[in-house]
Amino acid sequence: DLNIWALLPLPAVAPTTVTPVIEETATAGSSTATSTPQPIVVAPADQPDAAQPAIDAPEAADTPVSPEVAAGLPEAAPTATRLPATPTQPVDNGLSFVTAGPVRNSSGDCAGASIRGVIRDSAGVPLPAVRLWRYDQWGNEQVVESKSGDADRGQYDFPLGDTPNVHYVQVIDAAGVIISPVIEIAHRQGDAPDATCHWLDWVQR
Repeated sequence: DLNIWALLPLPAVAPTTVTPVIEETATAGSSTATSTPQPIVVAPADQPDAAQPAIDAPEAADTPVSPEVAAGLPEAAPTATRLPATPTQPVDNGLSFVTAGPVRNSSGDCAGASIRGVIRDSAGVPLPAVRLWRYDQWGNEQVVESKSGDADRGQYDFPLGDTPNVHYVQVIDAAGVIISPVIEIAHRQGDAPDATCHWLDWVQR
């Protein structure tokens, strides 16, 4: 018999046998290494020392509550308290003479336009030879003494003209030292422009 396979030409290179590589996969039955998570270390918060006393919060002060607020009613507005009036006392300024009252202005009840009055001691007795000084803003001045006669003891007067002016009167001692407050008198002007007489009495302290 003729073998046809023997007539075929042989290959120049022998075929290479390829051995398949089979990757082994771990089966469910095999023990598989499982990574165990590491514990996380958490630092504990600072706890108060049991031996250390706790600091108490400041205690609120008790606030007085009015009966209206306690009863749920609107609180009444505070009422102003009226203080008792203090009587006005004369100011002790160390002067020997003070006025016995305010200046009295008049017309027709004196000999002529003038500033006049009487000077008395603390008992009301007229005092003679007490010196008084009158001056104005223009530098005009005059010094008189209270009278010593029986009928006009303690009286004094400064004659004035008819010219409107402001005069100032004070009591002085023999050395010219002022021993009374100064009193301002408006003549022919101010509140009594028609007045010709200005009465001003003094009293010794």
